Amino acid sequence: MRNDDVMARLRAADPLRGVDLGTTGVPGSDLREQILGTARPGGGQAARRRGPRRAVVSGVVALALVGGGAAYATYAANQARFTGGDGDAPTCLTEWAAEPRGEPVPETDGVARTGDVVADCQWYQAQSGLPPIEDPVAFRAGAGGRIYVAPADQVPDGATVFPPAAAEDDAAMHELELTTYDVVDGTRSRCMPEEEAVAAARADLERLGLTGWDVVTRAPVPADVPGPCARGYLDHELSLVTITVGIEDPDVLWEEPKAVVLRDALREGISEQCVGLAEAEQVVARALEVIDEDWAGPPVVIADPDAGCARVDMLVGGGIEITVHGPAVASP
Repeated sequence: MRNDDVMARLRAADPLRGVDLGTTGVPGSDLREQILGTARPGGGQAARRRGPRRAVVSGVVALALVGGGAAYATYAANQARFTGGDGDAPTCLTEWAAEPRGEPVPETDGVARTGDVVADCQWYQAQSGLPPIEDPVAFRAGAGGRIYVAPADQVPDGATVFPPAAAEDDAAMHELELTTYDVVDGTRSRCMPEEEAVAAARADLERLGLTGWDVVTRAPVPADVPGPCARGYLDHELSLVTITVGIEDPDVLWEEPKAVVLRDALREGISEQCVGLAEAEQVVARALEVIDEDWAGPPVVIADPDAGCARVDMLVGGGIEITVHGPAVASP
């Protein structure tokens, strides 16, 4: 499909139609023209949702900022201190201190970017201008079981240290998280029937080689009028992808019109094409430049040379997390 065809389809879809953009700080017509009127090189045939094999991530070697690092400058002013540290997001410390002593120890934190929290912390340290953590290990500590990365000889009593895991396993588990909660073409991207959601979850487990996981379905709390949609959740303790059925349209973006534009640009420019990493990076970088929101931080780009086409995941919560996997050159 030619690039101008993609732009025509985006214009026809018009994700901002009927949405009041007065509160976004950007006139609707300007935003629409900036993101939909920009040509991109290349093109390709429609791609399958996912590549055939998983990527292998080795530390930070396989990571690259969108645009070879140049695009990061666009977001750097808003990313002086990364936010996170809750749930599976790590807090990164060069020195562990259970009680404050004198000057506070500088720390960074943020969303889990790759599935390797140690590599993520070293990335956050570098981007914040702080030294790397020496001999780092990841562990859970405290009443809430928060994740920390700190020097191995400073792990506090009572902490649960993460066992070493193969990079393949880390990458596979992280991508399962991404694809399950993805709003571009995952179960949260539209009203997906139960059978399709279950089949998609099983295909992801097979593709990622997660043989110890299974897929189950369950109904939500009884409602007066059950909805027609299904969506996925992860249960890490039981190694289950749970498909909740009988719910209303799981649109998580209806209050974020700019996120709708971003999602549709990623869908049309990457998921529904067959492109390599370079072109996928251009799609993401241009979309984020136009959206210009501080809750959309620098994306993660992970090389997957065995994939035929790039694939993209977009997670929306307190911020927006975008991850692109794929080969340097597409092979439809």
